[in-house]
Amino acid sequence: LEINKARLRGEIDYDDDLQDLDGLGSLFDNYVVDMDDDETTSMEAIKQENKITVDDFLATFKGNMVRIDPSELPQNQPSDIELMELLENYGMGYYGAFSSIGELTATTMKLLEPYYSESYRNREEHQAEVSSFVTFRVLEGFIDHYDMSFALHCTSSIERLTRGYEIMRHHQQLLKKLAEKVSQELRDCGEECTDLW
Repeated sequence: LEINKARLRGEIDYDDDLQDLDGLGSLFDNYVVDMDDDETTSMEAIKQENKITVDDFLATFKGNMVRIDPSELPQNQPSDIELMELLENYGMGYYGAFSSIGELTATTMKLLEPYYSESYRNREEHQAEVSSFVTFRVLEGFIDHYDMSFALHCTSSIERLTRGYEIMRHHQQLLKKLAEKVSQELRDCGEECTDLW
């Protein structure tokens, strides 16, 4: 840091004799300084020392496959429907269970009224802003942390509302597929089936 500060002040040039103590400077030059005995070795000599065969190179990747947990492989990941089955109440939160987003937006705007000036509340975008955040509050039982992070970082209410709509639509499609799956299981099981109720 001190060398960099001195360089920025114009006190030293890179042409000055600077000692490369960490070896990083040698990465961009045609020689390497050996830390132990200060011998300078050419890059060609180092390349000769570090040569490995193709089989040795490929063996390094095959060795890594042993350390990978098979459950982490993409083909062993649960499907979206299986993940939704694991969620409490299939991802349907209680916040929006009994009211529409419009009703929740109106209520939230009344609750937030003391915190915003009248001129700010009278803007055309204010209702869209509140509605977009209410939408993600309704979806909090289903969305992952990436979607929530998007909602908090996004500055456009329209983009937040559009993304919320896409997530709701996807959730609706998953719920329909799950209902079809359970219906098929009921049909296959017949009257003897009691564990699905």
